[in-house]
Amino acid sequence: MALVDAKEEHAASSEEIEEGMYGHLEQALVALDFLDPDNPKKLMSRVRRLFARVGLEREEVNIVRNIAKHILQRAKKD
Repeated sequence: MALVDAKEEHAASSEEIEEGMYGHLEQALVALDFLDPDNPKKLMSRVRRLFARVGLEREEVNIVRNIAKHILQRAKKD
């Protein structure tokens, strides 16, 4: 009988992690007025395709999320 590591049991799947990244990035792009949420056109689908081609590793996803976090923090200050 194999034991499951508690960390593995609660670890998010790569899809969940990437979905969180895309949501975070979208919020940041809206805060920058780069993305109009009422008329998004195809920007986010193209961003998704771009990152899909690259094949991001978890650390790279974290980098993108931290960039988005700092954009949102800066936008709140302005």
